[in-house]
Amino acid sequence: MFSAWMIGFLLLMATLVWVAVVVGLPQPYIGLAVLVLIVAALIVAIAVVKGRRPPRRRPPPPGH
Repeated sequence: MFSAWMIGFLLLMATLVWVAVVVGLPQPYIGLAVLVLIVAALIVAIAVVKGRRPPRRRPPPPGH
Protein backbone atom coordinates (compact mmCIF):
# COMPACT_ATOMS: atom_id res chain seq x y z
CA MET A 1 0.00 0.00 0.00
CA PHE A 2 2.79 2.41 0.88
CA SER A 3 4.62 1.78 -2.40
CA ALA A 4 1.44 2.44 -4.41
CA TRP A 5 0.96 5.71 -2.53
CA MET A 6 4.58 6.69 -3.16
CA ILE A 7 4.33 5.94 -6.88
CA GLY A 8 1.18 8.05 -7.07
CA PHE A 9 2.90 10.89 -5.27
CA LEU A 10 5.89 10.76 -7.59
CA LEU A 11 3.59 10.86 -10.62
CA LEU A 12 1.75 13.84 -9.14
CA MET A 13 5.00 15.66 -8.42
CA ALA A 14 6.37 14.95 -11.91
CA THR A 15 3.17 16.29 -13.46
CA LEU A 16 3.25 19.44 -11.35
CA VAL A 17 6.90 20.05 -12.23
CA TRP A 18 6.17 19.55 -15.93
CA VAL A 19 3.27 22.03 -15.78
CA ALA A 20 5.45 24.55 -13.92
CA VAL A 21 8.16 24.27 -16.61
CA VAL A 22 5.63 24.63 -19.43
CA VAL A 23 4.08 27.68 -17.77
CA GLY A 24 7.54 29.22 -17.44
CA LEU A 25 8.02 29.29 -13.68
CA PRO A 26 11.64 30.04 -12.73
CA GLN A 27 13.69 26.98 -11.74
CA PRO A 28 14.43 28.13 -8.16
CA TYR A 29 10.68 28.27 -7.48
CA ILE A 30 10.20 24.83 -8.98
CA GLY A 31 13.00 23.46 -6.78
CA LEU A 32 11.50 25.05 -3.69
CA ALA A 33 8.08 23.64 -4.54
CA VAL A 34 9.58 20.16 -4.97
CA LEU A 35 11.27 20.38 -1.56
CA VAL A 36 8.01 21.47 0.07
CA LEU A 37 6.13 18.60 -1.58
CA ILE A 38 8.75 16.07 -0.48
CA VAL A 39 8.61 17.28 3.13
CA ALA A 40 4.81 17.20 3.08
CA ALA A 41 4.87 13.67 1.66
CA LEU A 42 7.26 12.50 4.38
CA ILE A 43 5.07 14.00 7.11
CA VAL A 44 1.97 12.32 5.69
CA ALA A 45 3.78 9.00 5.24
CA ILE A 46 5.03 9.02 8.82
CA ALA A 47 1.57 9.87 10.12
CA VAL A 48 -0.01 7.06 8.10
CA VAL A 49 2.57 4.49 9.19
CA LYS A 50 2.29 5.51 12.85
CA GLY A 51 -1.49 5.36 12.66
CA ARG A 52 -1.40 1.73 11.50
CA ARG A 53 0.60 0.41 14.41
CA PRO A 54 -1.39 -1.46 17.00
CA PRO A 55 -1.53 0.35 20.34
CA ARG A 56 1.04 -0.70 22.90
CA ARG A 57 -0.41 -2.68 25.76
CA ARG A 58 0.33 -1.42 29.20
CA PRO A 59 1.37 -3.99 31.76
CA PRO A 60 -1.21 -4.55 34.48
CA PRO A 61 -0.64 -2.51 37.63
CA PRO A 62 1.09 -4.36 40.49
CA GLY A 63 -1.23 -6.24 42.78
CA HIS A 64 -3.86 -7.19 40.21
